[in-house]
Amino acid sequence: MAELEAQLSNDHIVVADASLSSIWVANYLTAKFSRRFITPRGQAGLGWGFPLALGAKIGNPDRPVFCTVGDGGFAHVWSELETARRHGINVVVAVMNNAVLGYQKHAMLAAWREGSRSYGSVKTRRRRRPNSVRWRSSGRNSIGSGSGS
Repeated sequence: MAELEAQLSNDHIVVADASLSSIWVANYLTAKFSRRFITPRGQAGLGWGFPLALGAKIGNPDRPVFCTVGDGGFAHVWSELETARRHGINVVVAVMNNAVLGYQKHAMLAAWREGSRSYGSVKTRRRRRPNSVRWRSSGRNSIGSGSGS
């Protein structure tokens, strides 16, 4: 983030998607001169950052726009790269790839001290799901039917 801070001009518009990317921007970049920050502040879900950066550039064509998004948020809107290309909207996008929905992982660990196996954190208690193969072999055709019909 220090390197990014050094590269940003004083008139950059910096857009951060929801989740950890907005936390990083808010904590490590400096508001100075006419530099502007657009962050969700709890008002947006994942994926709004890149489309908003495109709008910021359309509204301010003479100012540079930098957008930071997480891999989860970018997965929702990567197709907007085609929109940017088609309309000639030049925005720099950095995708923070941590291969996890990082903010959600942090929230789960903070609230319950447990996570999910998909995040590679501690195990969660899960109910056993019904085994459809075993269900069929029992002669039952539908849930709640004990007669096999």
